[in-house]
Amino acid sequence: MFSVRDFLSVVAQLLQKDGVNFVEYGEMLEQRLGCPVALQTVEWAILDEFLDEQIPRASEIILQHDLPLGEPSSICAKMYGEWGTSGVIHKIRKTQVYTRAMRIHLLPLPLVYLTLDDTIETTATFNCEQKTLSPIPQIYFIGLMRNLISYPVGHTNRRRIARDLLSFITFYIFHERYRGIEEEDTETEEEFQKRVEKQ
Repeated sequence: MFSVRDFLSVVAQLLQKDGVNFVEYGEMLEQRLGCPVALQTVEWAILDEFLDEQIPRASEIILQHDLPLGEPSSICAKMYGEWGTSGVIHKIRKTQVYTRAMRIHLLPLPLVYLTLDDTIETTATFNCEQKTLSPIPQIYFIGLMRNLISYPVGHTNRRRIARDLLSFITFYIFHERYRGIEEEDTETEEEFQKRVEKQ
């Protein structure tokens, strides 16, 4: 059966074939860095310089595959400000084949404080035989910090950045593993200190 992963792999290949430069971001990047997050939103950060306009080109390709434009949810806009409203959103509708609704969010690369030079080529999320771009973890961390301090304390845009930063520190730097609700944390303070010192 043709899965949503297969479908998104095809879309990604078509974008690359058309010369659209995109970087895996958001939940895909969190998964890559070890965070056990469920993939609901495919975020591709796209180089979109003034004379290039790659986001509209990418959106047109996605529209040709019957993925309609979507509006940012009011919750997303209220919670994350510019992060929830920038770029272009496409809906992946729940069908008999795709068991849950998802969406594709095309973000401008400057919004995430990255350039293509800040990325490495790696295996794509949806196809192990396909290559894609992913942020270099150390530069991603610096970008998050620069982005965070660019907004005043209490600004809505800080919420998304702080969430991503917490995820990066927890799962990539400290290599925490997800503990279920019923799983008891038996690590002592002494064990925690020893683990931190080894980092």
